Amino acid sequence: MDGGPLRCPAWRADRWHGAGTTNRAGAVGMPMRTGKAALPRRGKLCRAFVSGIRVRLVEVLPLSRVSRLYGPVYAAIVALGRFSGHEVDRFHRRERSHPMPTDSASHRPAVASSRGDARATAGLRIDVIKWRDAFDALAPAWTALHARSRATVYADHGFLSAWLESYGRDAALRVVTAHRDGRLVGALPLMAGPARALLPLGEGRLGFAGLLLPPLTPGTHPEERPEAVLAALLRGFGRGRYLRLDPVERADADMIARAARDAGLALQRREVIQGDSVALTGGIEAYLATRSKSQRRLIRRAEKAHEAPGFAWTETADDPEGALEGYLAVARTSWKAAAGTGFGADAAGAAFLRGLAHRLGPDRARFGALHDGQTPVCGYFALRDGDTWLAVSHEFNETYAKSSPGRLALHRVSVAAAAAGMSRVDFMRTSKLNQELATDSRPLDRVILHRRFDPAAVLGWESARALRGLRRRLRRWSGAKPGPRAAAQAKSATDTPRP
Repeated sequence: MDGGPLRCPAWRADRWHGAGTTNRAGAVGMPMRTGKAALPRRGKLCRAFVSGIRVRLVEVLPLSRVSRLYGPVYAAIVALGRFSGHEVDRFHRRERSHPMPTDSASHRPAVASSRGDARATAGLRIDVIKWRDAFDALAPAWTALHARSRATVYADHGFLSAWLESYGRDAALRVVTAHRDGRLVGALPLMAGPARALLPLGEGRLGFAGLLLPPLTPGTHPEERPEAVLAALLRGFGRGRYLRLDPVERADADMIARAARDAGLALQRREVIQGDSVALTGGIEAYLATRSKSQRRLIRRAEKAHEAPGFAWTETADDPEGALEGYLAVARTSWKAAAGTGFGADAAGAAFLRGLAHRLGPDRARFGALHDGQTPVCGYFALRDGDTWLAVSHEFNETYAKSSPGRLALHRVSVAAAAAGMSRVDFMRTSKLNQELATDSRPLDRVILHRRFDPAAVLGWESARALRGLRRRLRRWSGAKPGPRAAAQAKSATDTPRP
């Protein structure tokens, strides 16, 4: 690094997005020229300058300062290149012909709390709830709409309230709601996150991003159609922020993309993970018949290893309180507890699960735990969503790892769901074990929305992305480090003898 010539990375046409065009990742944006000619000259110079900064920051600054300075500097220069020249002029011309909704003091919400922001969109009143008392006051209307809609349990008021009471006491609420004629017709439960992000309320404990939208029935008023309500809700978050929904079902992502176009928002979309599931329409025996001979042998071996005297399952169908406490006991012995990533491994997690079981009831919050005498072995936590069980988490005691307790716990979810008359178990994520047990797999997307040509929003987004990339490179430069499970296993290897 002797200060040689700056290298300018090749410009990729798919970095510009706009309405009516799609790039390779499926991003939608305004029509504009593609290729290197699309980038203003100032933007090309900025990118060349950034390449030099990346080299020189690492050369002259300690790594701790690089991690703090690189992201904001890189993002500021990229934003300068993106919002320079003719693109800013085109944005102002569009604003004059199609003005975006603006805040108005005359449109304050007449709801339980007047401390939220309100915006009028056609016949819908859009409120942004920022206070817990206003969110709690929506519980009856929210629950009634959730019962009629196709929203998942992650958009249920009880689930969100349980999360707020345990994990979200310091969360900055940004719950966007839509009312028509005094009735709640839709909601986006959001919270303010780092780097100017708006995240789903409860992010980090969600299987899917929750959308609460009205059902589409014959005779539905045009303003109450799901896409129309969603477009109005998306207009409700202000400038300077971007909305990140991750993960989202493919059908929901398609609807969000259409609503974003109606709302005049820019959208980034990409497939991030796969979601595995088990079909139980024919019962557990029909499901096992679809598995290979080797897979059935592994399942039988795990079941047989835990059929000795002293092993016993406690499940919600038989003992709701005992199943919950049994699962919490398993969670405290899991490797995830040492890594700090498990459900119920700490006091906040235990309070969350107890509150969730109380609010949702034993019919929707399902737990199971296997004990060897008084020693916890493995357990599962699932949520009922219609005729589907969402396998949120399964835990096992590392001291029993040779007898495949993780496979047994995950298979036990399917057994209990089939006994309860469910038609499907959704693992919501993919892993090697999930793939072995699953019958179906589907893609899940990440969707990022922001107002077009909003420098503050893109600055936060680019800053966070650049900082994550730098941290990954620094980890590679410093050598591979063990993951949380390996570290937890190494820490507890000498603490508990194997049976």
